[in-house]
Amino acid sequence: MVSLLNKITDRVGEQGLVWLVNLLLLGLLAQAIASFTWQILEDDSQQQTQTRSTTSTKQRPAQQSAILMAQRIANSHLFGRANIKTKSQRGTSAPETKLNLLLSGVIASADERHAVAFVAAGKRAAEKAYGIGESLPGGAILKEIYEDRILIEYRGRMENLTLRRKLLTNKELGIQ
Repeated sequence: MVSLLNKITDRVGEQGLVWLVNLLLLGLLAQAIASFTWQILEDDSQQQTQTRSTTSTKQRPAQQSAILMAQRIANSHLFGRANIKTKSQRGTSAPETKLNLLLSGVIASADERHAVAFVAAGKRAAEKAYGIGESLPGGAILKEIYEDRILIEYRGRMENLTLRRKLLTNKELGIQ
């Protein structure tokens, strides 16, 4: 091995040997980058093949790439994974309340300290935020908060106040 290096050094000189080693390292680096790039492209092509088999064949390539990108974003869980386990749906048999209350929004949480209901005393009244155990207008007490409703206690009886969902028109959405 030493004799081979001596022959190469005699032929190209020490400076030439340095260039030869640098070229060899550069070639190995280029090969590693190319291998890594092909590996990424193979993974992408496999995902695209899977996506094509599950999506409609009538979609254009631009639509398919947009769908693929949306699937990647959704599967990357940018904000983490929710491990929220809500309470059992108790109170589903409770009747709807007759109180003049409007539930305009909820923030449901497995931790009752973080759950909030936004309730207004009628259609034109300003809404206020209430936590579990707080008194609502009309003398009711907020007992539980769910994704689509709240459970209140009014005069010793459990009642539901359901979140009313308004369907927006194209004009309200800003679509002409």
